[in-house]
Amino acid sequence: MIWFTADPHFFHANIVGYCRRPFGSVSGMNDELIKRWNASVRKRDTIYVLGDFSWNVSSDTLKDLVNSLHGKIILVPSVDHDRHILNKLIGLVMIEQPLLYLNLGSERVVLCHYPLSSWSGAHYGVYMLHGHCHGSLAPGFFPNRCDVGMDAWDYRPVTLEEVKARTEALQIKKVKGEPNSEVCLPLSNGCMEGS
Repeated sequence: MIWFTADPHFFHANIVGYCRRPFGSVSGMNDELIKRWNASVRKRDTIYVLGDFSWNVSSDTLKDLVNSLHGKIILVPSVDHDRHILNKLIGLVMIEQPLLYLNLGSERVVLCHYPLSSWSGAHYGVYMLHGHCHGSLAPGFFPNRCDVGMDAWDYRPVTLEEVKARTEALQIKKVKGEPNSEVCLPLSNGCMEGS
């Protein structure tokens, strides 16, 4: 199975306050994120992490973290926090380019840490999955753009099927004239400045 997530911010103490994450400490956050990750992702699965994987910690600490997480981890890095740890992650996870196009059977998907306002195939149903916004992005023109970050999905990875189900459900609300606060982000309160 293939999973997606972004913005776990492992070991980033300030993210707890910035994003009002419901954890009492950075160690409590790390433990709960690992628990929720491993409850979804099996060891033989693949998981794409769309940036801001971890705060800058030692190589040994990162190795222990990666070894505690299920799945083959493929990092689509940000230029924010990931630039400080990329060299430490070599050999632990697969590192891709900051913009990645995938073919998943009949589905095409664009992956990037940052949300794009336009991408190849956007008008033809190609999904654009991103992070960075922590569930605070204003409504977009494309219903097929979705924040897959931890803050937008109850601190757990998601599948493309879950993304599609959420975006389709929200489009039905939009067609019926019901309030639609965001194309893909109904669960989050968003972050404060500085995340």
